[in-house]
Amino acid sequence: METCIDISAKTHGGGEPGEGSGLSAVPARSAESAVSDSAANRDACATSVAPTDRDAFEPIDACAATDASFRSTAFEPFATPAQTAIPVPRGLQRKLDSLVNLLLSYESMAIGFSGGVDSTFLAAVCACFVPACRVALIHLDTPLIGTPEHASFERERERFARMGLQIICLTENPLEHASVTANPADRCYHCKRAAFSSVVTEARRRGFATVLEGSNADDAGDYRPGMRAMRELGVQSPLMETGWHKSEEREVLKLWGHEVWSLPAGACLATRIPCGEMLTQKKLKVVRACEDYLHELGIAQVRVRLDNGTARVSTDSAGLNVLQRLSIEKADVEGATRRVAAGKGSDAEVRVGTDVKRSDDERDDTANERADSERDGATGSEPTSSSIAACSNGVLHAGNPCTPLPRQVMDALIANGATAVDPTARLYLHGEMSVVLP
Repeated sequence: METCIDISAKTHGGGEPGEGSGLSAVPARSAESAVSDSAANRDACATSVAPTDRDAFEPIDACAATDASFRSTAFEPFATPAQTAIPVPRGLQRKLDSLVNLLLSYESMAIGFSGGVDSTFLAAVCACFVPACRVALIHLDTPLIGTPEHASFERERERFARMGLQIICLTENPLEHASVTANPADRCYHCKRAAFSSVVTEARRRGFATVLEGSNADDAGDYRPGMRAMRELGVQSPLMETGWHKSEEREVLKLWGHEVWSLPAGACLATRIPCGEMLTQKKLKVVRACEDYLHELGIAQVRVRLDNGTARVSTDSAGLNVLQRLSIEKADVEGATRRVAAGKGSDAEVRVGTDVKRSDDERDDTANERADSERDGATGSEPTSSSIAACSNGVLHAGNPCTPLPRQVMDALIANGATAVDPTARLYLHGEMSVVLP
């Protein structure tokens, strides 16, 4: 484990916070004064902050940090959501008040920060309504993080550093633990236990009283053995406690200008390997490379399961449409090429140009459809009947839409390390397990 960077936090002075946990008792000063004193944090919430050169940040030695002055300082909370100019979606004011109230009840907090939707939402609320010197974001860089999630973290760290939050990066490799590489059914428990033990240890060393993580109300009914590790380590889940759903988090993040609002659901890469099959660095590298390739095709929501070397692709309805269009494009171009080879003259050459142009238009349509889907907050959600109907060339597998993988996609997955490829792409379902399909 090593610390890679630590962004120093700006501090906010003030008097003692009011007693009790009710938001109505929190402000000890006028709303105008509270808004003025916390403007730097809140303005960044309401407006997208342009990334800056990371060299402009002032890293400090994480191992030499001292928190004596932090622990001895008294703080006055910021204004409540209702007293600020920060926009709140209709119907979520009371729920946001409840979350802020809970966060202000903690003396200080360190958030396990992946850069995904949940942890970013939690960090954004803290940045807006909690003095920055009471909050740290602790990020674990592990080989289990997918490329989209890693890119999201890099974007969000820039923003939160500008807002004054302390950002701590740790390196952790769960594959060093035999209980994780054995990949049992409760692998997530062992992985979370190892990872968050590092987070808790670092938080305690720096004097942060409470460690938070981003599980929400949607996670309550899922099989999540990692939650047992959170309970054992004393890690709190304020989003779950105050009843936040991911769709609501996305709505707020979109309003506050965070790009992560449309990030598709992205579980750790270990979920791509069936339980009972050994986890290795090589397998994870293949999964990452295959998914990166499919993302480059314009497919946002995708999983590449690797079952004994065989890649099995699942995606949402928009992704199935992209794959179908690729098949159509390939057939159009191959048909036009055969016509030219048959010596049909200039007319055939004109038709080749038309076919290629139509393929370009179809690619644009696909990108536009995906953008519309993301803007509507549909990313990662269950497909509608109309979107399923759009998969006209698809077939049903166990009641779910699917489509044949284009030959060029199968070849690319082989080139990226898969030993074989299931020729059918299936509809991605939230929470699906890595199992061998008949």
